[in-house]
Amino acid sequence: MIEKTQSIQPKKTMVCITVQKNCERLIREGSSIAGGAGLRVVHVARLGAALLGADSDGEALEYLYRISREYGAEMDMLRSENIVETIVDFARRHGVECIVLGSPGAKSSRDFAGVLRARLPSMSIVVVP
Repeated sequence: MIEKTQSIQPKKTMVCITVQKNCERLIREGSSIAGGAGLRVVHVARLGAALLGADSDGEALEYLYRISREYGAEMDMLRSENIVETIVDFARRHGVECIVLGSPGAKSSRDFAGVLRARLPSMSIVVVP
């Protein structure tokens, strides 16, 4: 079950992005939750994979930096073979209180939000439809 809950505005929010066309709406939601403070945009790509599904890594990086700056976010591009572990570790190291994710695509059978909730039970996980 995907739900969007927001009770207390967290000080530190992390927006996890996967594909370029969804980035801005997720960053906008993260900015709203963070209240303009403590916003980080994170993308974890597999080693050797294209960033954000764009034709060129340069285009993807330029787009993401521009959108992140517009919302006052810090941007982190990470590479790893274990995406969940990388996100969990990053969130803990940076004192993140809320993680914002996009809803899974129709072809996805994996409950990424559920996996993160299990690994980070005290953290708020917001799924943006």
